[in-house]
Amino acid sequence: MVRKILLLSIMISPNVFGLTLHDLGTFGETYPIIENDLLEVIEGRVKKIDQNVLNQKMAQHVKHKVLHPVPLPLGSATENRVFFYDPSFFVENDIRDHKGKIMWKAGTHVNPLEHTSLAAPMLFFDGSDDNHLQWALAENASSRLILTKGSPLQLEEKIERPVFFDQQALLTKKLKIQFIPARVTQEGVVLKIEEIDLSRLKNTEKVKK
Repeated sequence: MVRKILLLSIMISPNVFGLTLHDLGTFGETYPIIENDLLEVIEGRVKKIDQNVLNQKMAQHVKHKVLHPVPLPLGSATENRVFFYDPSFFVENDIRDHKGKIMWKAGTHVNPLEHTSLAAPMLFFDGSDDNHLQWALAENASSRLILTKGSPLQLEEKIERPVFFDQQALLTKKLKIQFIPARVTQEGVVLKIEEIDLSRLKNTEKVKK
């Protein structure tokens, strides 16, 4: 952009290359110099081009992020581990429904699982690992598939089932899941979490056969 402006200035400068223009009188009509307006037009077009390029790059970046989310730093389970998560919490301020009626008063101990239930088991796994995928597909067909690595959209097209991704590890951190694959189910008013060592699972299947 600087080079373009410099070149334009040289082209329309009256003293370029040391030449001096003398007043030769006025011939015909005169018009105002349009240098500033021309520069503004050029700069405006350059900015527009830059903005279009920026928008394209941003769109490509977002598309890549959606297709290939950042993998979560979870290891593969090397042993079976079972633990529980209690979703109970204390209400700090009155919680009201849409009509303004108080549902829970401040200071109340609330467990959501006493009022609702987990719609379906949640399976956390690496979508790019064939062993993980086979395990997930062999589970309950109503299970919710949640990736911690891999492309959810590509896998969704492949298996023709809804696939989610644990963005920013919101669920795995809350549930304290450290290793995958993992299964989350409801047991009473708590959530049961199982980290599963697939190698042991395969050995068990061989013994059964």
